[in-house]
Amino acid sequence: MQSLEEKPVSLGPWGGSGGYSWDDGVYSTIRQLVIVHEEGIDSIQIEYDKGGNSVWSLKHGGSGGHKIDTVSFSLPLTYLVEGSNIK
Repeated sequence: MQSLEEKPVSLGPWGGSGGYSWDDGVYSTIRQLVIVHEEGIDSIQIEYDKGGNSVWSLKHGGSGGHKIDTVSFSLPLTYLVEGSNIK
């Protein structure tokens, strides 16, 4: 029997109309999220950890928004789940 750590699970795609689905691949953890927004989230970019090295995703989303928030994790974030739960 395989554990979830050995086999990635894909959910989605989620989002509004006119977008596209994306898959950044498999990394060991998430180091931080960069969120660009105004009234709603316009785009995100993710810094992953792969074997101790930093790997940045492409920017996912639009080109609007003037406010930027960065969420860093003191403990490695191993996965995101739908809704407000972050594990």
